[in-house]
Amino acid sequence: MKQLGNKSLSTVLAIIANILWWSEWIFAAGCIVMGIGAATIRKGFALQIPISYSDMTVLQVRSFRKDGPIGILNTTNGILSVHIDANWQNIVMLLLGYGLLFATIVTITYQLKNILKSFQKDQPFDRLNIKRVRNIALILIGYSLSQWLFVVIVNMILTASFNFWHLDLTYNFNISCLIMGVVLLAVEGAFKAGLSLEEDKQLTI
Repeated sequence: MKQLGNKSLSTVLAIIANILWWSEWIFAAGCIVMGIGAATIRKGFALQIPISYSDMTVLQVRSFRKDGPIGILNTTNGILSVHIDANWQNIVMLLLGYGLLFATIVTITYQLKNILKSFQKDQPFDRLNIKRVRNIALILIGYSLSQWLFVVIVNMILTASFNFWHLDLTYNFNISCLIMGVVLLAVEGAFKAGLSLEEDKQLTI
């Protein structure tokens, strides 16, 4: 199977990216519906918080307040489950957190979709592809830094709200996204070189 042009591998990948793009929007709509249902019917949310921690087995983490919630920590996958009230402050925080994550994923998918579409048209060294690759790289680098900052803030809130006994929360950094972003910046340079060669080729014809 050829790599570029119509009826090629890039065509298959473009179709997959397009399906993924719409699936992400459908999933986001489903999450919104379930969130509204939880806020309306149950008057609260079961918040799942991924955390990293020192090596220790703990079943429950209790709030410092007597009437505060009890968090259940699953030490197998590091998920802390906490039930929170559906007040406007919590809803805004959830929308900001999940909205940022969704925006990151859907923007990367959109850029990939357009890159593969240009491959399908047998135009890999499109000038717009350089910007698209750079956008993905900057998003990944920005996400890794934002995710670390988010972990710092969440850990501060959790340690102020719950008694973790001798368990210490750790501050993991998503190094894979950072490295991938740096690699894509190098790929951007390769696209620039390819575009320059393509333009020189057209001038000599």
